Amino acid sequence: MGGNASPAPTGTCLFIAGNGKRCTRPALVSGFCARHDPDAMPQPMMPFLRLAAAVAVLLTFLWPIVADLLRQIRTWMK
Repeated sequence: MGGNASPAPTGTCLFIAGNGKRCTRPALVSGFCARHDPDAMPQPMMPFLRLAAAVAVLLTFLWPIVADLLRQIRTWMK
């Protein structure tokens, strides 16, 4: 029998934050959750899809301002 890629949870994470609160995520065999495991491979902070979604939402809200600015620039260039 081989080792599992993601072992079954074994209680809650042992990580305690600076404010004294304990992490409530399920712990792996190491005693820490996947986020706080010191031996885990670091995950990228913001995956590409999440970044693209954030940019799309930002453009959605800022589009009226950007369109107004482009309109003013076009007026000045005439």
